[in-house]
Amino acid sequence: MRKNKRFLVLAAMLLAVACAATFMVGSAVAADEDVASITVKIGDAEAQTADSFAAAMELVKAADADAVKVITLGEGVVDAVDANTFRIETPNLTIAGAGADKTVIRTGDFAISGQAGVLIAADNVTLKDLAVVSNNPGASGAAVKVTKIGTAEELPAVKNVTISNVSLKTVEAGYGLNLHGVEGAVVTNVTIESSKKASVSIASAADVKIDALTTGANDWNCDIYFPYNPNNEAAYGKANEVTFGELTLANGVISSERASDAMGGADSLTFAEGSDMTTIYNGDGTYVIVDSENAAVAGAVLNETTDVYYADIQSAIDAAKAGDVIAIPAGEFTGNLTVDVAVTLKGAGADKTTIKFDKTMRGSGVEYFGGRIAYPTIYATADVTIEGLTIAGPTDEHHGIDGILAKAALTVKDVVITDIRCTADGGEICGVQYGRPILVDGEGDVSLVNVEIKKFQKQAIDLNTTGDITIRSVTITGAGEQAIIAQNGIILRKGNAVIDDVTISGLIYNADNEWKNCSEGIDLSADATATVTNTTFENVDNNYGVWDEAVMTITEGNIVYKVTASSDEDSYGDKEPIAVFATGITLDKTTAELEVGGKLTLAATLAPENVTDKTLVWTSSDETIATVKDGEVTALKAGEVTITVKNGDVEATCTITVKAAATSSEDESTASTDESSAPAASSEGESETPSTSDSSATFVALMLLVAAAGAVAMILRKRTTDK
Repeated sequence: MRKNKRFLVLAAMLLAVACAATFMVGSAVAADEDVASITVKIGDAEAQTADSFAAAMELVKAADADAVKVITLGEGVVDAVDANTFRIETPNLTIAGAGADKTVIRTGDFAISGQAGVLIAADNVTLKDLAVVSNNPGASGAAVKVTKIGTAEELPAVKNVTISNVSLKTVEAGYGLNLHGVEGAVVTNVTIESSKKASVSIASAADVKIDALTTGANDWNCDIYFPYNPNNEAAYGKANEVTFGELTLANGVISSERASDAMGGADSLTFAEGSDMTTIYNGDGTYVIVDSENAAVAGAVLNETTDVYYADIQSAIDAAKAGDVIAIPAGEFTGNLTVDVAVTLKGAGADKTTIKFDKTMRGSGVEYFGGRIAYPTIYATADVTIEGLTIAGPTDEHHGIDGILAKAALTVKDVVITDIRCTADGGEICGVQYGRPILVDGEGDVSLVNVEIKKFQKQAIDLNTTGDITIRSVTITGAGEQAIIAQNGIILRKGNAVIDDVTISGLIYNADNEWKNCSEGIDLSADATATVTNTTFENVDNNYGVWDEAVMTITEGNIVYKVTASSDEDSYGDKEPIAVFATGITLDKTTAELEVGGKLTLAATLAPENVTDKTLVWTSSDETIATVKDGEVTALKAGEVTITVKNGDVEATCTITVKAAATSSEDESTASTDESSAPAASSEGESETPSTSDSSATFVALMLLVAAAGAVAMILRKRTTDK
């Protein structure tokens, strides 16, 4: 028991010592700390020693206002003794220490007018070469604040203030440095070790130069802050003019509550050449300026046209002009959007960027289709292009959810729309008539390309527009067989549509009521028209339904049908074949040879025989080698050429090899060679050219004949002579 009592006594003593030490740090000099010496020099007079800072201030206050006054603090600490110890209201005063690591002003829990540990409220004041530590300068105060205590009607400016080679720190509250109502200030080589709020606060400050500023940690994660109060013109009615030099910012964040339309106009902030800072605007015009490596930049929305960043998508839309492209980064963005200017919303990819429905923003909905109500995730009253992103729900309330509602031209490309549904009943979908991924009600054109729609509740696509409609490479996947709500794929109430390469599946409604098996893949009504090609229906109650004056042209296989409204109320349209396409084409030859100048006619056969349009299109792969017209090929020069015949999407080819024609010299040589080896006479008894051996014999005989003739001539001459 005695040991326990001794322990308790020892603990109490240690606690008392600790408390005393804490008190001494906050308000008095500890026994082992040096008190800084204090001297005062006024003008050319000899320096005087003061035994306290309050005494030094009395000396400078008594001096002529225009005199140059210097209070020099030696190495050590100078502590506040009351709330007004460091109230500086004397102009032309310099307070200089021995260095920021040698001289420390400590204000403890004292706060001048609840605003500052050190308050500079006079012109031409310099604070340099020291540190200021303020435990609690007030919730809106600062370790050092430059301002004059004004009134609701006026805040006089403090002029020509210099703060250099200074270290500042707050512990429990406030900023490190606060410049409020300043004309002409130089802040250089200042370090804000720590603060509860931002390191630096600036308001109604003109001609301010800040260089070699270093900031530390604070609860706001903000280095420099520009506050604004629209209800206090006296204190916040002037724009800030600040030039920044070298900045070493712990958080890399400068935040401003002053929008460009604030009282006094927009701030003018100038940064040193080469500084890598990016401005990100909020919807109300306020902004933050961050280091470009800050994560906030990667998560910001960029207007690629103006190269301006915004904190959220709606802010970027609100600031945009017609034609701007708004790039939305990867990530999930919750919030319903209103688009009232013609822009492009471009995500980082459907697998990277998601815009999620926000039930808290749904309001009372938007009227469309003459009185119906929609609750869109994206509501566009101007032409809009949406690409490279996902639009998603769901909602856990019955009150409604939809994807896109456009009342102007709409382009959707490379987009996934999913979970536009209600889960309020505990299932994947519920029976309320909402959950429509794409709605259009207006006069603009519509283009939906490479779009995937899944996990929706009612209509996947519902269009009521007089514009031209293109739906291509679209996949629609319904809830499958269920008895909760009759789903539909594509509803066309107006307009002229081209529907191609579309897959619609999972639309089976099996409830035991009058709407059983009434789901439709494609539905046309009023005077809508549609040309449908390459479209697949899988597990759909009715592939299509045509009503009123609507007309659908649909290609199934190689047959084109015209579908119109049926006179039978239970029928979903009368189908009449109006065209048959070729499924194949063949040529009577696939290869052939020709000599230059030769001709060849190719014959083509179409399948089936009842093709509606039998037009054949013939082409040559090289018309310098051979040409073709209506199947007749004419060879022009030696080489190889491919002749192609087409009908619609089918084709056939023939490869033609063209050889050179024989020349006349080649003909004579060939004939001579043939005759030398031929018999003396042809089968018809005609003479043939003799062989080489026959020619020699003939020559000998001829010579003998000539000799004989000569002999006869001599005999005749002799006889004549004898007579």
